[in-house]
Amino acid sequence: MANYFDQFDEAKPSENYFDQFDEKPKADSLGRYKADTTVKPQEGPVQVGEDAPDFTRGFANTLGNLQQTYGGAKVLAGKALGSKELMQSGLQSMKEGEARTEVKATDDLTEAYKKGIGTVLTDWLPYQIGAGAGNIVETLGMMGIGATVGAVTGGGVGALPGAVGGFLEKSLAEKGIQIAAKKILETEGKEAAEAYVAKHAAEALTDIQAKAAARTAAKSIGSNLGLASEAALHGAGEVTQQAVNQAQAEGRDPTDIDLQRVVPAALVHGVADFFTEKIGLHALDGMASNASGSMIKDIAKAIALTGTKELIPEEIQEIAQRYGANMSLADADALKDYLNTAGASYAMSVAPAGIGGVRTHLAGRIPTAPADSNAKGIEDVKQDSQTVDPSLQDPLLHSTVDENGNPVDNPDVVSQETQETKNVGTTTVAGTDRTGTEVPGQQGTTTCRRSYHH
Repeated sequence: MANYFDQFDEAKPSENYFDQFDEKPKADSLGRYKADTTVKPQEGPVQVGEDAPDFTRGFANTLGNLQQTYGGAKVLAGKALGSKELMQSGLQSMKEGEARTEVKATDDLTEAYKKGIGTVLTDWLPYQIGAGAGNIVETLGMMGIGATVGAVTGGGVGALPGAVGGFLEKSLAEKGIQIAAKKILETEGKEAAEAYVAKHAAEALTDIQAKAAARTAAKSIGSNLGLASEAALHGAGEVTQQAVNQAQAEGRDPTDIDLQRVVPAALVHGVADFFTEKIGLHALDGMASNASGSMIKDIAKAIALTGTKELIPEEIQEIAQRYGANMSLADADALKDYLNTAGASYAMSVAPAGIGGVRTHLAGRIPTAPADSNAKGIEDVKQDSQTVDPSLQDPLLHSTVDENGNPVDNPDVVSQETQETKNVGTTTVAGTDRTGTEVPGQQGTTTCRRSYHH
């Protein structure tokens, strides 16, 4: 009988048995026992009811998901470096992030579809749209951090547009240009001094422009580095997170992950994520597409195009996660994950692509002159101002204008004036000679210069 009861020995409440849970009360320095009031983090995500909001919940879960991703990356780093402390810290971050997320079954397309298409439209779709908006905000935030770092480290104060004038004056003073210009003014004159200053001012401005270009380039590089850093974080964190969860599901230690599978999968995932984020950002710039004239069509077109572009890199990420966790890539669960990922690719594109579609529509509504418009442009008005109707041209002017508006001598006018010069004593207008003296008995009818009476 003793042997029969021995098989239950492992279930005895021995000291070692309770020690593994670290729940045995401990005495203080005076031998007193106190209740443990430590609040333990919640295990797993928060399961919410069917009436819980979906869009705001999807958006708010971004922080919790990011913390889980960060924890997964720390686990991978600790595993690679052989640091148990770093791995435990990563596991703790994963648990805390998971406890900050709120989930329900309809967050998956397949589960929502089981309850009907109405649930897909009212629960699943709003949740995915909110999650997509959260991802865009995260991406823009990472790019903003990178751009700020690039601007600080890659450009000087002289590159600031508002400091150009001050920088120029300071630069000329530091180089002694102003003093030298005064000496040139005294010895060679004003023009030589101005030419000297202009030459060195141009050099200073070139320096400013070069720094401005360097600053702009640094900001652009910083933005891309921020985007690449986000992609690398997601690659390492999400692949490792899947591997940790799978190890726990199989009853193994959560840090029992295969680096030979996780590391290459993380690299592939990171590259695919980089392209996914780029596509999402490009979707915001809807003016790159042609407007159809209908806002609904423009939005639908943008969503369909963005979702289709994101589909392949999103599926690559899902495959990489399953590969890193040593999970099947072709069983029923895998196909279910691929379907959910495909649906999310389109649903999460609604926010950025919707903005892009609206921008496309509004850009298409900017009025432009039709091809057969009679409106005259600047060049037409300029040409009209230079063209004079010959019927309005004073026949007695010494010159007129040609078809290009350039003044030319009028030979008829010249010959008339020559004739008038010969007959200067007899040429009259209404009995008045050119000096205004009356000539008795003469009423001339020959032409003269036009006079204006006031």
